[in-house]
Amino acid sequence: MRCIRWIDLLREGEYTWALPPSRLREQVRQSWHYLISISRADAPEHYLLYPRTVRERLPVIPIPLAIGDGNAPLDVQAVIDQCLRERSI
Repeated sequence: MRCIRWIDLLREGEYTWALPPSRLREQVRQSWHYLISISRADAPEHYLLYPRTVRERLPVIPIPLAIGDGNAPLDVQAVIDQCLRERSI
């Protein structure tokens, strides 16, 4: 069963997205340092995009669960903050 393709919290190097770069440029017109793209296994052609700059709080995002199930909220900023407090990253 496919649910999440990946979560990439890239700190350097090449970006990776499920969304083709040509469609990305069409849909995200603002500047960003971080981009979260989410798609469900049962609708891979549909994406949610969350562009953020380094000055913005990272969002709460819907994490797709199994096909037919809803989403689980993930507070990305809270996860990063906790990792920094625990020196995990």
